[in-house]
Amino acid sequence: MNERISIVDVETSGLIPPGADEEGTGVCDISLRFIDKNFREVNHKHSLINPERQISPASTGIHGIYDKDVENSPTLGDFFKFNNEFKKGTNKVYIVGHNVRYDWEFIKDYLECEYELVDTLVLAKRYFQGAENYKLQTIRVMAGVHLDLSDQHSASGDTKTLLNILRVIGKNTGKDALQLCRESNKALPTDPMPIGKYRGQPIGEIVKNDPEYMGWMYNNAERLDQKVKDLIRILL
Repeated sequence: MNERISIVDVETSGLIPPGADEEGTGVCDISLRFIDKNFREVNHKHSLINPERQISPASTGIHGIYDKDVENSPTLGDFFKFNNEFKKGTNKVYIVGHNVRYDWEFIKDYLECEYELVDTLVLAKRYFQGAENYKLQTIRVMAGVHLDLSDQHSASGDTKTLLNILRVIGKNTGKDALQLCRESNKALPTDPMPIGKYRGQPIGEIVKNDPEYMGWMYNNAERLDQKVKDLIRILL
């Protein structure tokens, strides 16, 4: 089976997560950027979306989309009706995004095929250790990726940024895009951390969420036994 990769981003009508209030938050911009394992773009589906509710001033202040911009745009349901990349029977797809579960909450009802979520936050924390924060634009700068400032906080601009960050990681590690997706989702060991501020928590989860700290522990903690150090080294 040929596994596929789709980098996904949505911009929304509100700042409240979906399902958190009665009115809810809708999508007003979506980008699905399909790539092959060599980081080449093979398809791009992008559209403004009618969120079927008003766009809040705070949201417009972020992405620059007004109600009048989307009044004649398709709804999210119509967009997926005419874009069948996720229909039942199509090949498995890796859904890639930065804090991907946020985007997934809006599109999950339209994903009929087999899929896995891949969060680039995991990859960013592993390959850009020491970052001031792990926001997309911060990692973009650290990766040396140029972006027209007008593309910031647009769905298309964000998927383009993510693609270029993945290319940088691939070039630096020698790994292809499918390897990075699988690496992000590999099963993590549940052995407990014996010492330190994360004592008792699973080592795999600590390395995933705070690799910088675990790198320091690996190099400096004399009380770590060799089995634990070997496990940390493999995960880092």
